[in-house]
Amino acid sequence: MVEEGDTVLGEKITMTIQPQSSFVVMDQHTGHVVAIIGGRGEKEGNRTLNRATDTVRQPGSTFKVLSTYLPALDTGKFTLASTIDDSGPYYYPGTKTEVNNWTRTKKYEGLTTLRRAIYNSMNIVTVKTLNEVTPQLSYDNYLLKLGFTSLVDSRVEDDGRVFTDIKLPMALGGLTDGVSNLELTAAYAAIANNGVYTKPIFYTKVLDHDGKVLLDNTPKTEQVMKKSTAFLLTSAMEDVIKKGTGGSYKLTTINMPIAGKTGSTSDYNDLWFSGYSPYYTATIWSGFDNNRPQTERSYQKKIWRTVMERIHSELNLETKSFPIPDSIVTAKVCSKSGKLAVEGLCDHYLGGNTVYTEYFAKGTEPTEKCDIHVKATICTESNALATEYCPISKQKEAVYLNKSETGNTADTPYLLPSKTCPIHKAGSSSIFDDDPLYKDDPLYEDEPYDNNNDPNSEDNSYPPDDSQNQLNDFYSNSDHW
Repeated sequence: MVEEGDTVLGEKITMTIQPQSSFVVMDQHTGHVVAIIGGRGEKEGNRTLNRATDTVRQPGSTFKVLSTYLPALDTGKFTLASTIDDSGPYYYPGTKTEVNNWTRTKKYEGLTTLRRAIYNSMNIVTVKTLNEVTPQLSYDNYLLKLGFTSLVDSRVEDDGRVFTDIKLPMALGGLTDGVSNLELTAAYAAIANNGVYTKPIFYTKVLDHDGKVLLDNTPKTEQVMKKSTAFLLTSAMEDVIKKGTGGSYKLTTINMPIAGKTGSTSDYNDLWFSGYSPYYTATIWSGFDNNRPQTERSYQKKIWRTVMERIHSELNLETKSFPIPDSIVTAKVCSKSGKLAVEGLCDHYLGGNTVYTEYFAKGTEPTEKCDIHVKATICTESNALATEYCPISKQKEAVYLNKSETGNTADTPYLLPSKTCPIHKAGSSSIFDDDPLYKDDPLYEDEPYDNNNDPNSEDNSYPPDDSQNQLNDFYSNSDHW
């Protein structure tokens, strides 16, 4: 410490540019780390902080795929077509802590498929799904096998507080310490590599001057998920790019499919994206070293996209799709029930056509038909179920949702009414009231027959009785026999 009277003979001030960033690129097929960036700015020393390997940060929504949707699909408990009700307010079970979706407005989508929940990064659906899967199963059977070393099983602090990552906030990336960029990249590379996790390596072997192998660094591999699960996750994360939260990560200068997941933490302290092509997996993290909020939230998108475009262009990699394994089948399903779509119901729903084609792991495709869409006749005057007393002109047939709700969602306007029409009752009116189809009918409400308007009429009898003549004509006409 400099004190009064001291003479400063030399001084060096090192400034660290902020915000910072880290980047990792892996060949998912070999485990080779082909590029790694530990921070921004000029390299001014050796063994300095490498934010890609030495720093752990909260992974945000990038963790949803690994902690929740991977075990949900791999165990067969859910499919991409399975629906969860996005409704609220919703609290972590047994607590008063509310789970909110990331959108600014507090709106709920109602019944939502897992596919949609992934590409729209929906928090409530994710937490509800992990609650069914259980955090313990996710931690034991998947996260540890994906190579994460910074997760906390149980830790007691000096003040007696106990911390663990094996709880529901893990669904949204809420961890005690966090994860490193390198380990997050390796986990996503496992999905890209048909479910095979390969421990990331920086060298393959060390030789002596005679070419003898001193160190063999052949990476360890393990099948941590089914090939079908890896494809289903890839398919859902392709939609993240095509129509979800990751549209800005789409490669624009080359034609190459990308699958991946966005992530951010509170106040945008951390900005993440983990994604891959059929060739390489890459993850970017950006943020302040001292956890400051960020207002600029697009620069990391341009960095990730530019790096990946340049890699694929300079290596002249041909465009190819993600391969579909033999263990995958398709089926036409309803996006509100997750079951087989019913023609005339699911495609005529008031809220819009809910029929689409989904991928399934063979043996998990639905066999039951949609039972949530129902056709009903409504009285347009009361917006309730029509009764036998509602005028036909006031009756309308439509397809509704038959579900119960505790709060308003996007489904609410299309719910099947639970009550019958209170306006039209017995004796209140004719079912033909105001119906132009029947108002000129001579029997409509015993309307007097006016034959003065009939040019063939010869008298004013009511009504003209020609029944006997008609009967005689009938029997005399042999064509009737």
